[in-house]
Amino acid sequence: MSVIESFQDVLFPAKIGYSAKKSIIRNVEIQDFISGKEQRNARKYHSKRRFEIAVAAKSDAELALLADFYEARKGPLIGFRWHDKLDHKSCILNADPNAIDQNIGTYDGQNAVFQLTKKYGDNVDDDQNYIRNISKPKLATTLIAMNAVVLTPADYIVDLLTGKVTILPAAGLAQGDVISAGFEFDVAVRFEQQSLDIDHSAHNQSEIAKISLIEILN
Repeated sequence: MSVIESFQDVLFPAKIGYSAKKSIIRNVEIQDFISGKEQRNARKYHSKRRFEIAVAAKSDAELALLADFYEARKGPLIGFRWHDKLDHKSCILNADPNAIDQNIGTYDGQNAVFQLTKKYGDNVDDDQNYIRNISKPKLATTLIAMNAVVLTPADYIVDLLTGKVTILPAAGLAQGDVISAGFEFDVAVRFEQQSLDIDHSAHNQSEIAKISLIEILN
């Protein structure tokens, strides 16, 4: 298990069935004027995602595994991976990632490190789109291309804890070359609550009414 700052590279236990609710949080300041007009300012560029999970009618043994996971992360102290089933690909959900899904940069002749990103929106001007940094890619699904030509794994290194891609000299990178990528990814989250409340029944079954996870950004 690798650790970077307060993050452990482990996935929330998917074997325990649950229902989940997802929220996308935007921090926008809205000022109303007497005229009825509004002035809106984004206080932060990046959005955050919150996931609320309910785990009901599980055996005590299953819920004990989840309690162990909470304790091992020391509650909200240490982050971990979460699979967002509605948004976990560089492409649309019913397609497979392609190496030209997302343009992640143009080589300036000096910096051969590129951040994986995902664009939301179809505007020609990227200032009108949302460019999200992707920090937790899945290595087995990550494809990198240079000028739309797929590179071999020997041509680059992907940091699975930051989402940074380093193009190696073997790729023959030249100034002006366009780097693109396709990938699947997880979301870095942490537990939001300071306590984990488990309800027990008399029939060796338990439930957790609510688990809140909040996205953490690099």
